[in-house]
Order: sequence, then C-alpha cells, then structure tokens
Amino acid sequence: MFGLGFSELVLLGLIGLIFIKPEDLPKIARSVARFINDLKRASGEVSRTFLDPVEHVRDQLNEHLHDALKEPLEKVNSPSESGKKTAPEGVNSEDAKVQSADSALEGKK
Repeated sequence: MFGLGFSELVLLGLIGLIFIKPEDLPKIARSVARFINDLKRASGEVSRTFLDPVEHVRDQLNEHLHDALKEPLEKVNSPSESGKKTAPEGVNSEDAKVQSADSALEGKK
C-alpha cells in the first residue's frame, strides 16, 4: 500500500519490538489498522464530495447536448415528402453539374 516491501516491514517490526513491549504490539497493530481504514474512508468521502458535482454537471451537459441535437438529427433522419432524404442546399445543383460534366465526357468518346 505504501510501497513497503517485505524487508522494510521486517525492519519496522524489529524496531517496534525494541521500542514497544511485545504485550502492547497487538493493541498498536489494531490501532494502526483502524487509522488506515479511517484514512481510506475519509479519502473516499473527499473524492465523492468532489466527483459527485462533476458527474452532475457532466450529466446536465449531456442532457442539454442531446436536446440541442435532437431536432437537427430528426430533420436529417426523417424522409422528405418524396420519400428521399433531404440534401443540404447546393448539393442538388452540384450533382447536376457533375452529371452534365459526365454526359459531356461521354459525348466526346
């Protein structure tokens, strides 16, 4: 968890035996474990405190974006009166130019 290897833990245990009576080691180990659990719980609460508002804002932005794009997407996806999808302005005239150029090229052959 804290980047401690086996040798570091053994060293800490030996130091603990020197400065702490063997009878007190279980009590201290429980206290350290409780402290670490409390620290984890507090860090989780802090992260939720900051992440919940961010997620709320993200959800609102997604909702607004969906609402803003709903109408334009429906226009593009819905068929026109003739049963064909509507093309943006200028596309039909460009298609006519391409077809006339194709027919002119075929006429030269």
